[in-house]
Order: sequence, then structure tokens, then C-alpha cells
Amino acid sequence: MEKSYKVVFSILHYVTSEKTIKCIDTITENLAYDNYLIYVVDNCSPNGSGKELQEKYKLTYLFISHDLSVVEHISDTVGVMYLGNLVEYGDKADIFRNPLHPYTKALFSAIPVPDPQIEKNKKLIVYDPSVHDYSTEQPELTDLGNGHMVFGSPTEIEHYRELRFG
Repeated sequence: MEKSYKVVFSILHYVTSEKTIKCIDTITENLAYDNYLIYVVDNCSPNGSGKELQEKYKLTYLFISHDLSVVEHISDTVGVMYLGNLVEYGDKADIFRNPLHPYTKALFSAIPVPDPQIEKNKKLIVYDPSVHDYSTEQPELTDLGNGHMVFGSPTEIEHYRELRFG
């Protein structure tokens, strides 16, 4: 028997109240389909309930956000995009522990640190796309192992391998 899929598109801004979570729970509960794909777009703070809903209803989220602390909390797999192009993709723990692409590193350097002294003294990385010269080597998304994919030219990929494996 062919499975049915229901796509629920939600733009949620600061989902923090128990009432809102119950509303999502009720909507999901009443959908008469076997599988769900829920798009959750930016500025979403699931307050811990996103994972519970995911497990309870076997949901898949496509979560798009600039808030990396929330991305780290809600996601299992992370894709980082720059100007609409995927530059890094992989397991959340691997991407957060070992970002390789310069844009990913710049994004992670901007994550606020709750300690004011550390935050004040931390060094931000500024991404400069001109560091890439794709005029002589064609870039591509390459798997560096365990599904950790990085976009770059063959020379850049070799550099990313060195960073990843030493």
C-alpha cells in the first residue's frame, strides 16, 4: 500500500508557550496521514517540545534558521547555506564540533556566549568569499567521511581533509 504524506508548513515565531505547543500537538494529532513533513521557518524556539513532538508523531522537520543555538538544539543533521548554495552538510555533532568551510566557521564564531567576559574577548571570523578561486578548479560538494560534506575546489577539499584528519 502506498504511503500518504502530509506537508504542514508553519512559520513559527518564538514558540514558547505551552498553549502554542498544545495547538501544534492537536493539529498534528488530527491529521489523517501516516507521515508528516513540517517546515519550521526562522525565529523558532521549540522550548524542548519540538523533539517530543518529533518522537511522538515520527515527524521530520526542515528547520531554517539563523539562530544556531536553536539549530543545535532541534536538529540531527545540519546544512549550512551561503547565498542559496549548500557549503557544508552533515551530522549536527560533527558540524558543530568540526566546521570546515570558512563560511560555517564565520557563522559559528558569531554564536553568542553566555559569559560576558568571554563574549567581550572572543574573536569573530569574517567570511570573505573572495578567498575562493574557482576560475581554475571547479568546486563541488564532497563527502569527507561519515556524510560530512563540504563545498570546495579540489585544492580546498584537500585542505579540509587535512583539517579534519590532521
